[in-house]
Amino acid sequence: MELKRFLYTFLRMFWLIILLGAVGLGVTIYLYGYGAVPVYAADTKIFTLAKGSADSSRNKIDYQDILTNRQLSNDYQDIIKSKKVIEMSQGQLSGMKIDPDRLKSMISVSSQDNSSIVVIRAVSADAEEAGRVSLAVSNSFISTLEELTKTDIVGVIDEPGLPSSPVQPDNLKQILMGLLIGIGTAIIIIYIADFFDTRIRFKEDIEHYTKLPMLAVIPKYNIKSAK
Repeated sequence: MELKRFLYTFLRMFWLIILLGAVGLGVTIYLYGYGAVPVYAADTKIFTLAKGSADSSRNKIDYQDILTNRQLSNDYQDIIKSKKVIEMSQGQLSGMKIDPDRLKSMISVSSQDNSSIVVIRAVSADAEEAGRVSLAVSNSFISTLEELTKTDIVGVIDEPGLPSSPVQPDNLKQILMGLLIGIGTAIIIIYIADFFDTRIRFKEDIEHYTKLPMLAVIPKYNIKSAK
């Protein structure tokens, strides 16, 4: 019976679902389509090996070398965000007024599938700036690592290109979320309205509230239509 009443209320107030769904959709499109600042990301891929991985006496790199370098990926992340690398990167970014704190906040470092490949990502509202920062930090990291390890077994695999589309905001995701929030809010309102609605709508309601059995039902009859 409760389900029947809820479905009746749901269909009766279906207009509210359409209205709030449209409102949620419209607000999301306005906020993320016109008010949000796009953010671009540029990635530089670097292949790194530990000191001694390319020992001249062996002239080869074995599997243990690869495992060692995977463990060193976390160390590389600290080096990339070190004061020395950041200051060196600033020197390469001529014409760009980026302070050290902002430069560090623009950079994120990750290891690709737990391999020896390190991905240096720079994010910015300016696509060109993101690309230049990513490449500058990568070159500074390579120079610093070569200086520390006395090897040159490190290099850029892929240089960052000019990002063609922003990574944020994800307009489709945000629009769907706004639509779902609007519809969900409408369903909650309908449920609350049905919960507090004590009006008699079905014959079962009479039995429910009076605790008495129903003996007969007088059907609705239109005298005018019968003439």
